[in-house]
Amino acid sequence: MAGQTLDGLGLPVVPGPLLYLMAVVALAAIVRNSVSRLRSGGWKLWGFILLGLFVSFAFEVLWFQVTNSVGAATNSNTESIRGQLLDHPFAMGFAVVVIGPVVEEMLYRFGIFRLLSGIHVAVGHVGTALCFAFQHVGVGWLVHGDPSQLWHAPGFVVYSLVMTMLYRRTGTILAPILVHMASNAIGVGFMLA
Repeated sequence: MAGQTLDGLGLPVVPGPLLYLMAVVALAAIVRNSVSRLRSGGWKLWGFILLGLFVSFAFEVLWFQVTNSVGAATNSNTESIRGQLLDHPFAMGFAVVVIGPVVEEMLYRFGIFRLLSGIHVAVGHVGTALCFAFQHVGVGWLVHGDPSQLWHAPGFVVYSLVMTMLYRRTGTILAPILVHMASNAIGVGFMLA
């Protein structure tokens, strides 16, 4: 899917498995510190993780209602994933619930946010959120020529802000990864129901 998406934009294609391998290697380099922080964080850290899951899920439900009430088209990213899930439920389920959150959180929180925060923390938050939203709506808008996809951007911006605040507050990349995995698992459950 990533190859087709990048191809449609005229960008060079990085093979999906290579991208995933790079993410696993990068994650392995930091997982030791993150696991120890999760273990020593106590109830407060796990409370932030549960709060992050609740807020992100509640806003997703709310924004779904908003986009439906204004008649916006269904998010093309979600529809593409739904079709692939129906064709290959186990492989795509694993990709969406495990691989996707790891890759996205490593890219957006551990990479882009940390980079942009060097300019200013607010720039890090806003820049990361906009990049995350663009990844989820940009293809439908630019490749498929559907500007109604932009209605979905605020939902992804808020979701990204929640994940970034969770990352900053807990000090571990595993917190947003776990919330993202849980959020995607709930979404996959709804798609397959």
